[in-house]
Amino acid sequence: MRRAWYDDCKNRSVEKTAQGQAGITLIELLVVLAIIGILAVVGVNMMGGVVSKQRLGTAAEDIKSRLRAAQLLAVVKNRPVSVAFDKANGEYYACLDSDYDGDCTDESVISPTYPNNYVNLDSGRTGSKASATVELNSFVTIYNAVFGTSAPTNVVTFKPPGGLPKPIMDGTSYVDGAVCLQVEVGSSSDDYADRYNFRRITVDAILGRMKLWRNKQGITALPQCDSQLAEADPSAIWNAVY
Repeated sequence: MRRAWYDDCKNRSVEKTAQGQAGITLIELLVVLAIIGILAVVGVNMMGGVVSKQRLGTAAEDIKSRLRAAQLLAVVKNRPVSVAFDKANGEYYACLDSDYDGDCTDESVISPTYPNNYVNLDSGRTGSKASATVELNSFVTIYNAVFGTSAPTNVVTFKPPGGLPKPIMDGTSYVDGAVCLQVEVGSSSDDYADRYNFRRITVDAILGRMKLWRNKQGITALPQCDSQLAEADPSAIWNAVY
Protein backbone atom coordinates (compact mmCIF):
# COMPACT_ATOMS: atom_id res chain seq x y z
CA MET A 1 0.00 0.00 0.00
CA ARG A 2 2.74 2.44 0.96
CA ARG A 3 4.59 1.66 -2.32
CA ALA A 4 1.47 2.37 -4.41
CA TRP A 5 0.91 5.65 -2.58
CA TYR A 6 4.52 6.72 -3.22
CA ASP A 7 4.30 5.92 -6.94
CA ASP A 8 1.00 7.82 -7.23
CA CYS A 9 2.51 10.94 -5.61
CA LYS A 10 5.55 10.73 -7.86
CA ASN A 11 3.42 10.50 -11.02
CA ARG A 12 1.28 13.48 -9.92
CA SER A 13 4.43 15.54 -9.26
CA VAL A 14 5.80 14.77 -12.72
CA GLU A 15 2.49 15.65 -14.38
CA LYS A 16 2.31 18.94 -12.47
CA THR A 17 5.85 19.87 -13.39
CA ALA A 18 5.32 19.04 -17.06
CA GLN A 19 2.07 21.03 -17.18
CA GLY A 20 3.77 24.06 -15.59
CA GLN A 21 6.58 24.25 -18.14
CA ALA A 22 6.17 26.69 -21.03
CA GLY A 23 6.79 25.43 -24.56
CA ILE A 24 9.21 26.94 -27.14
CA THR A 25 7.52 28.42 -30.18
CA LEU A 26 8.80 27.96 -33.74
CA ILE A 27 9.57 31.69 -34.03
CA GLU A 28 11.72 31.61 -30.89
CA LEU A 29 13.60 28.60 -32.22
CA LEU A 30 14.25 30.32 -35.57
CA VAL A 31 15.53 33.45 -33.79
CA VAL A 32 17.95 31.39 -31.72
CA LEU A 33 19.20 29.56 -34.83
CA ALA A 34 19.66 32.89 -36.66
CA ILE A 35 21.73 34.30 -33.77
CA ILE A 36 23.88 31.17 -33.72
CA GLY A 37 24.43 31.48 -37.48
CA ILE A 38 25.49 35.12 -37.23
CA LEU A 39 27.92 34.38 -34.42
CA ALA A 40 29.36 31.47 -36.39
CA VAL A 41 29.95 33.65 -39.48
CA VAL A 42 31.60 36.40 -37.42
CA GLY A 43 33.77 33.86 -35.63
CA VAL A 44 34.89 32.22 -38.88
CA ASN A 45 35.83 35.62 -40.39
CA MET A 46 37.79 36.60 -37.30
CA MET A 47 39.60 33.29 -37.15
CA GLY A 48 40.27 33.47 -40.90
CA GLY A 49 42.06 36.78 -40.40
CA VAL A 50 44.12 35.40 -37.54
CA VAL A 51 45.10 32.30 -39.50
CA SER A 52 46.06 34.40 -42.55
CA LYS A 53 48.28 36.62 -40.41
CA GLN A 54 49.96 33.57 -38.93
CA ARG A 55 50.61 32.19 -42.40
CA LEU A 56 52.08 35.52 -43.51
CA GLY A 57 54.37 35.72 -40.50
CA THR A 58 55.47 32.11 -40.91
CA ALA A 59 56.24 32.58 -44.62
CA ALA A 60 58.33 35.70 -43.91
CA GLU A 61 60.27 34.01 -41.10
CA ASP A 62 60.88 30.98 -43.32
CA ILE A 63 62.33 33.15 -46.09
CA LYS A 64 64.59 34.93 -43.63
CA SER A 65 65.88 31.66 -42.15
CA ARG A 66 66.43 30.12 -45.59
CA LEU A 67 68.40 33.14 -46.77
CA ARG A 68 70.63 32.60 -43.75
CA ALA A 69 70.91 28.94 -44.71
CA ALA A 70 72.02 30.00 -48.20
CA GLN A 71 74.79 32.09 -46.62
CA LEU A 72 75.96 29.15 -44.55
CA LEU A 73 75.91 26.79 -47.53
CA ALA A 74 78.07 29.21 -49.52
CA VAL A 75 80.66 28.96 -46.74
CA VAL A 76 80.37 25.19 -46.19
CA LYS A 77 80.37 24.22 -49.87
CA ASN A 78 82.79 26.99 -50.85
CA ARG A 79 80.64 27.88 -53.84
CA PRO A 80 78.26 30.79 -54.52
CA VAL A 81 74.65 30.10 -53.61
CA SER A 82 71.90 32.06 -55.34
CA VAL A 83 68.28 32.36 -54.18
CA ALA A 84 65.74 33.30 -56.86
CA PHE A 85 62.20 34.55 -56.16
CA ASP A 86 59.49 33.79 -58.71
CA LYS A 87 56.64 36.26 -58.15
CA ALA A 88 54.44 34.85 -60.90
CA ASN A 89 54.35 31.36 -59.42
CA GLY A 90 54.63 32.31 -55.74
CA GLU A 91 57.78 30.31 -55.08
CA TYR A 92 61.52 30.54 -54.59
CA TYR A 93 64.48 28.21 -54.99
CA ALA A 94 68.26 28.09 -54.63
CA CYS A 95 71.21 26.76 -56.59
CA LEU A 96 74.98 26.45 -56.45
CA ASP A 97 75.85 29.22 -58.87
CA SER A 98 79.21 28.25 -60.31
CA ASP A 99 79.70 31.20 -62.65
CA TYR A 100 78.74 33.92 -60.14
CA ASP A 101 76.14 35.43 -62.48
CA GLY A 102 73.20 35.06 -60.11
CA ASP A 103 71.20 33.02 -62.62
CA CYS A 104 69.89 29.70 -61.32
CA THR A 105 68.86 28.53 -64.78
CA ASP A 106 71.95 29.16 -66.94
CA GLU A 107 73.61 26.37 -68.86
CA SER A 108 76.48 25.91 -66.42
CA VAL A 109 73.96 24.85 -63.78
CA ILE A 110 71.77 22.50 -65.78
CA SER A 111 74.40 21.03 -68.12
CA PRO A 112 75.52 17.39 -67.77
CA THR A 113 78.62 18.63 -65.93
CA TYR A 114 76.42 20.07 -63.15
CA PRO A 115 73.16 18.09 -63.36
CA ASN A 116 72.12 18.57 -59.75
CA ASN A 117 73.18 22.05 -58.77
CA TYR A 118 69.84 23.13 -57.31
CA VAL A 119 70.03 22.98 -53.54
CA ASN A 120 67.37 22.43 -50.88
CA LEU A 121 67.89 25.11 -48.24
CA ASP A 122 66.29 23.00 -45.51
CA SER A 123 68.44 19.89 -45.97
CA GLY A 124 71.43 21.29 -47.83
CA ARG A 125 71.14 18.50 -50.39
CA THR A 126 71.56 19.12 -54.10
CA GLY A 127 69.12 17.78 -56.64
CA SER A 128 66.47 18.81 -59.13
CA LYS A 129 64.81 22.21 -59.26
CA ALA A 130 61.60 20.66 -57.92
CA SER A 131 63.38 19.38 -54.83
CA ALA A 132 64.84 22.84 -54.17
CA THR A 133 61.65 24.86 -54.74
CA VAL A 134 59.60 26.26 -51.86
CA GLU A 135 55.99 27.12 -52.69
CA LEU A 136 54.09 29.73 -50.68
CA ASN A 137 50.58 28.82 -49.56
CA SER A 138 47.68 30.19 -51.56
CA PHE A 139 46.99 32.98 -49.05
CA VAL A 140 50.46 34.57 -49.31
CA THR A 141 51.99 36.12 -52.43
CA ILE A 142 55.32 37.72 -53.33
CA TYR A 143 54.44 41.19 -54.62
CA ASN A 144 58.02 42.32 -55.07
CA ALA A 145 61.55 40.91 -54.93
CA VAL A 146 64.28 43.31 -55.97
CA PHE A 147 68.02 43.33 -55.45
CA GLY A 148 69.68 46.39 -56.96
CA THR A 149 68.09 49.29 -58.81
CA SER A 150 70.39 50.12 -61.74
CA ALA A 151 69.84 46.58 -63.05
CA PRO A 152 67.24 45.16 -60.66
CA THR A 153 67.01 41.42 -60.34
CA ASN A 154 64.97 38.93 -58.35
CA VAL A 155 68.07 36.94 -57.39
CA VAL A 156 70.46 37.38 -54.47
CA THR A 157 73.81 35.56 -54.47
CA PHE A 158 75.97 34.75 -51.42
CA LYS A 159 79.66 34.22 -52.08
CA PRO A 160 82.38 32.24 -50.34
CA PRO A 161 84.44 32.35 -48.26
CA GLY A 162 82.40 34.56 -45.91
CA GLY A 163 78.88 34.18 -47.32
CA LEU A 164 78.58 37.89 -48.08
CA PRO A 165 76.14 38.88 -50.83
CA LYS A 166 77.26 39.69 -54.32
CA PRO A 167 77.35 43.54 -54.36
CA ILE A 168 73.85 44.96 -54.74
CA MET A 169 74.43 48.24 -56.52
CA ASP A 170 72.57 51.40 -57.45
CA GLY A 171 75.11 53.01 -59.73
CA THR A 172 78.13 53.33 -57.45
CA SER A 173 76.21 52.98 -54.17
CA TYR A 174 75.32 49.87 -52.23
CA VAL A 175 71.63 49.27 -51.59
CA ASP A 176 69.77 46.67 -49.56
CA GLY A 177 67.82 43.97 -51.33
CA ALA A 178 64.20 43.35 -50.41
CA VAL A 179 61.50 40.69 -50.67
CA CYS A 180 57.93 41.71 -49.84
CA LEU A 181 54.96 39.46 -49.08
CA GLN A 182 51.25 40.16 -48.99
CA VAL A 183 48.49 38.17 -47.36
CA GLU A 184 44.97 37.91 -48.74
CA VAL A 185 43.08 40.91 -47.34
CA GLY A 186 39.85 39.05 -46.68
CA SER A 187 36.32 40.48 -46.84
CA SER A 188 35.54 43.79 -48.56
CA SER A 189 34.92 45.44 -45.21
CA ASP A 190 38.56 45.00 -44.21
CA ASP A 191 40.70 48.12 -44.45
CA TYR A 192 44.45 48.45 -44.87
CA ALA A 193 44.43 50.78 -41.85
CA ASP A 194 43.12 48.04 -39.57
CA ARG A 195 45.35 45.20 -40.60
CA TYR A 196 49.01 44.28 -40.91
CA ASN A 197 48.92 42.55 -44.28
CA PHE A 198 52.52 42.89 -45.41
CA ARG A 199 56.02 41.69 -44.52
CA ARG A 200 59.38 42.79 -45.89
CA ILE A 201 62.65 40.86 -45.63
CA THR A 202 65.78 42.85 -46.40
CA VAL A 203 69.34 41.74 -47.12
CA ASP A 204 72.09 44.15 -46.13
CA ALA A 205 74.18 44.85 -49.24
CA ILE A 206 77.52 44.88 -47.42
CA LEU A 207 77.26 42.62 -44.36
CA GLY A 208 74.52 40.31 -45.62
CA ARG A 209 72.39 40.67 -42.51
CA MET A 210 68.68 39.87 -42.82
CA LYS A 211 65.96 41.93 -41.21
CA LEU A 212 62.21 41.37 -41.00
CA TRP A 213 59.75 44.27 -41.28
CA ARG A 214 56.00 44.68 -40.75
CA ASN A 215 53.94 47.44 -42.34
CA LYS A 216 52.95 50.31 -40.07
CA GLN A 217 49.29 50.72 -39.21
CA GLY A 218 47.33 53.31 -41.17
CA ILE A 219 48.72 52.78 -44.66
CA THR A 220 46.21 53.29 -47.47
CA ALA A 221 47.97 51.60 -50.39
CA LEU A 222 50.34 48.78 -51.25
CA PRO A 223 53.51 49.65 -49.32
CA GLN A 224 56.64 50.49 -51.25
CA CYS A 225 59.16 47.66 -51.44
CA ASP A 226 62.11 49.02 -53.39
CA SER A 227 65.72 48.25 -52.56
CA GLN A 228 66.65 51.89 -52.18
CA LEU A 229 64.50 52.54 -49.11
CA ALA A 230 66.76 53.93 -46.42
CA GLU A 231 66.66 51.59 -43.44
CA ALA A 232 67.01 54.52 -41.00
CA ASP A 233 63.76 56.02 -42.31
CA PRO A 234 61.82 53.49 -44.36
CA SER A 235 59.37 56.03 -45.72
CA ALA A 236 57.11 55.81 -42.67
CA ILE A 237 55.85 52.50 -44.01
CA TRP A 238 57.73 49.73 -42.21
CA ASN A 239 58.48 48.81 -38.61
CA ALA A 240 61.39 46.48 -37.90
CA VAL A 241 60.32 43.24 -36.22
CA TYR A 242 63.84 41.79 -35.75
